[in-house]
Formats: sequence, C-alpha cells, structure tokens
Amino acid sequence: MGSIINKISEKCSELSKCIKNKNELSSSLLNNNIKNNFIEKNNDSHNYKNENKNKCYELDLIYMDNYTTISSYKKINNNNYFISLKNFEILKLIGAGSYGKVFLVKIKNSKNSKLYAMKILEKEKIKKLKQSDRILTEREILEKIDHPFISKLVYAFQDNDNLYIVTDFMSGGDLMHKLISYGRISENLVKVYAAELFLAIQYLHENDIIFRDLKPENILLDIDGHLKLTDFGLSKKFENKNSFQNINDSPSSNKSLHKKTFSICGTYQYIAPEVYNGIGYGDEIDWWSYGIVLYEMLTGKFPFIINKNRKIISTNINWREKYDNYMSPEAKDILFKLLDININNRLIDENEIKKHKFFNDINWDLIYKKEVVIENLSNNIIENNFDKKYIENEEEVKKVINKKDEEYINYDDNFFDNFSYQKEQILT
Repeated sequence: MGSIINKISEKCSELSKCIKNKNELSSSLLNNNIKNNFIEKNNDSHNYKNENKNKCYELDLIYMDNYTTISSYKKINNNNYFISLKNFEILKLIGAGSYGKVFLVKIKNSKNSKLYAMKILEKEKIKKLKQSDRILTEREILEKIDHPFISKLVYAFQDNDNLYIVTDFMSGGDLMHKLISYGRISENLVKVYAAELFLAIQYLHENDIIFRDLKPENILLDIDGHLKLTDFGLSKKFENKNSFQNINDSPSSNKSLHKKTFSICGTYQYIAPEVYNGIGYGDEIDWWSYGIVLYEMLTGKFPFIINKNRKIISTNINWREKYDNYMSPEAKDILFKLLDININNRLIDENEIKKHKFFNDINWDLIYKKEVVIENLSNNIIENNFDKKYIENEEEVKKVINKKDEEYINYDDNFFDNFSYQKEQILT
C-alpha cells in the first residue's frame, strides 16, 4: 500500500511541475500526462473476467476530467482530492436493501451543511449474485438523467469492499412511510403526485429505460413535499445510438415500447401479469405498477391478493361497496383502466393517460416547474420521516465510521470499470 501511495505522489509531483498558473486542466493534457500511467497491481489478487485486459487499474483522476482543477491535484498528498469515504461524516442509517444500506451523510469540514444519501453496496454480494451489470446500469442512468422528479447522482466511488453511490438527500422519506402513517392521501394531493410521477416515467421511456421497480418505497419526498423517483437497480436501458435526451428535446421516435426484454424481475406484488408469460414486454409494464401506486395512495390498500406462486387470485377493486364516499368517478375510471389484467384492454398509451379526465384540472407546465402549492406530508424532523428500525440503529453507523484507513483506497476494478464520478467539487 505504501508503494502505491508513493507512486501516486510521484505522478502528482511531476504533474504539478508541468502546470503553473492555470485554473483548469484541459482534457488533452489530462490524457497525455495521466491516462496511460497505471499503478501496477498484483496479478494474483484479482480474477479478471477479460484475459486480454491490461492487468492494472487507472487512477480515478482520468474519470473526472470535466470537474477537476489543478488545485485539486496539488491536494492529493493531503488525501483531499480522491473522493472516498474519508470525505464524509456518517450521521444516520436511513434504509437498507438487498445489496447494502443507505446512510445520511455530509461532507466533513465543509463550508455548507448540505446533506446527502449514501448507498453503500457490498461488492461480494453483488458479484456472488452476478448483479454487476445492473449496478453499473444504475450508476450510468443516475449520472445521465436530468429531470426534476428523478434523483441525480452527485458522487460515485469504490474501495476494496464496497461501491458508494451518493445522491441528494430527500428529507421527506419515502412514500411507503407516508402511507403507513396516513393510511390514504387526499385525491387532490394524489393528482399532483400522480402527475409528477407520470412525467418522471414518461421521461425514462423517452430515453429507452424501463423502470421495472415502481413502488412506494422507491418514491421519495423532498423538503417541499415533491416526489423524486429513485433506485434504478432493476431498470432496463435499451441500447440506442442517441445519447440521453435533454428534458426539453423532442421525444425519441425509437421508444422501448417497440422493443422487448424477457427478464422476470421487480417486486412481485407490482409486476405486470404479462411479465410471467415468456413472450417479452416493453415499457408498458411501468403503467401497471403506476396504477397500483395510485390505488394505494387513494385507498391505503393493495388492489390484489397474490398467491405464493405470484399469481393474482382475487381483486379488492370493488368501488361501489368501498370507495363511493371519497373517490371521484374520474379516479375510479383511470384505476379501472390502468389495472385491467388483460393488457389488450389496459390503458398504456402515455398520451391517453395524460389526457385522462382524472387530470383535467392539472396544469402540466406548473407541475413540471414545481409551482403547484401542495400539502406537505413531511416535516423538518428527519427522525419522523424514516423507519425507526433504521434511524435508531447506531451499530451500523459505527461499522462504517470504524472502517480501517487502508481500506479507503479508491480504484476501479475489472468488475466495476469507470464507476467513479464527481459532480460537485469538495470544498473545505
């Protein structure tokens, strides 16, 4: 480890001698001076999936040329340049998933008190379950998407044991926590939530992405009560010659509705029936899950009973008996159409969904600009917006805080190439 640090220091010393009185390093200079300089790695310490790959790993420096200044390079000997766990103060555990946990964090010694959500994913679990490609897809999507109702990547890095994905912190918690607390949500507020969610899903589909895991747990609330879609670990990104669209660009004509995938994945209560039939599916399955989420918000209940074989055996949709007192005819109609088990009869056309009479009083421009005044279900007390089993778990926080210094080194191994990313510069 000492030799690695020495070589890093030598390279940075050489670089600093060549560059003076410049505010920013050009990409060409970066490529010429750093890109081909590697730190040799013990070949026995890794099993490389590609035998033709050079058995080495590159400095994270080359992956951040759009955001890095010379002053950043000069700080490398003080461990201030490479983004790593040491840059963050771990505050609270706020969630957990199949491959790791999510923590509330902030930058150490920072000039501002901005909070972030840090997802820590265990490499061994990911490799054992052969989920590396999905994690890299999530990382790519989070970096490239640009939408007001979708989470955005701020930092990504890795060390010997874990991958780290850092996004803006949504202080309102997730929608599931609100449904547990409130039971159901007023129809007026559901309309706004449904409109924000619609715009997020439509944007993903325009960029050839099927979300595939739409559920209340993956819908976050910001400090003002607006929605943010998160967790793209199960998303499908179809290959397309076009890059990700800007939100103001015209929609792609090559939509994933005309493409199919065959993987059975998602949270089974929210998976559309046709996913199991083996003939393939497209982005229309997200509108089935969308209908279920709308139903849960309006009623506080789940619309179907599903057996152990993950088949729908009965439905709870009985409007006349249960919901006449508080659900409008328009709400009933859109739910009936979104939750038709027969896909040939189901409402899946995005233009028709947007024009449905349920949204008649929605101003879509104001929704997109977040200029609609809504009831905020959250409050400023973070502990009230997250599950106590996470917030009160101090042991998990201590495990991260007590991580050994030698485990901090930030590099890209062969399973997770080009993982590192830095949107915001660390200011101390």
